[in-house]
Amino acid sequence: MNASRRELLRRVGLGGAGLLVAACGRLPVPPVVVQMTGLDRFDPGALAIAPGTRVVWKNTGTAPHTVTCQPGRATEGSPTTLPSGAQPWDSGDIYPGQTWSHTFETAGAYVYVDRYAVANGMVGTVTVQQA
Repeated sequence: MNASRRELLRRVGLGGAGLLVAACGRLPVPPVVVQMTGLDRFDPGALAIAPGTRVVWKNTGTAPHTVTCQPGRATEGSPTTLPSGAQPWDSGDIYPGQTWSHTFETAGAYVYVDRYAVANGMVGTVTVQQA
């Protein structure tokens, strides 16, 4: 391949990526997976992500779990918190082998719990960084 052809392909490749960013506003962010373990833990327990990131929780344990960041649904005294302007969420029951996901758009700190295992310390955090 001669130098001018390589230069043309390089320019087309860069132009294509620029068009993708311009069309979408930002490059797609791959999902992040959090395991809900049989040891009543979220793994990882703390995430720092960009706005627009989808987090997928997968139950790898043997009992149902939830992912709850909704003060009215969590047990009294649960440490759930939401940033100002964010909407609360609750997965409902996630049975072994199932997944549930949530896409985070609002920057700030989220503290969520498993309603069934919060007494055992099943608490996680997601920090969505400013864009």
